[in-house]
Amino acid sequence: MANGVGKDKVTALEARLSNGKAYPGKTVISDKPNDRAVVALNTGADTDKVCTPAQFAADPGETGKGLVVGFPKDATYPYASPADLHGIKPLNQAPRPDGGDEAEAGAETEGGSGRGKRHKGEPSRGKDGQPAVELSDRPVGTIVSNIHEGNSGGPVYNKRGEVLGLVESGIPGFDRELFNPLSKQQVNEWLAKLGGQK
Repeated sequence: MANGVGKDKVTALEARLSNGKAYPGKTVISDKPNDRAVVALNTGADTDKVCTPAQFAADPGETGKGLVVGFPKDATYPYASPADLHGIKPLNQAPRPDGGDEAEAGAETEGGSGRGKRHKGEPSRGKDGQPAVELSDRPVGTIVSNIHEGNSGGPVYNKRGEVLGLVESGIPGFDRELFNPLSKQQVNEWLAKLGGQK
């Protein structure tokens, strides 16, 4: 995600793909208002072997059954978990455990997860003491699934196998996990923009 790295700066990127090789990458699009970034990998002659395009949904806000895939808790193999899809809302209107208002959102919960008892009125704070969640009106998808540390950035699929977006996390004070929605139209716009770059 484009935000959420605090004062840290990413200086080098690479990704290890299914063939075991690591490929260098660079950030080619940064969409900070929506907390998204596009990283391009230089796969060279291996492109046709290692790059399988994902299919994206026209409407990432659909409801129903889906699937979340990721590498939770330092897993070395991907895990898939069933998910209940609850559509898209502005982040500042995402459901919270007690139906609290926007000013109370992001309050701490027992165990530091997005579930459990909140200490009403206490904002969730990061290690630097700043609020952990900026409650903007950017759109977020809401799901109920078995999400842990390590799932962030993993795909959320609908029952047809189309990508709806990427897992953000379970955010303290919210009773559903959140994902960053990506539509087929948005992905096509990015690809068209990248196609014009040299």
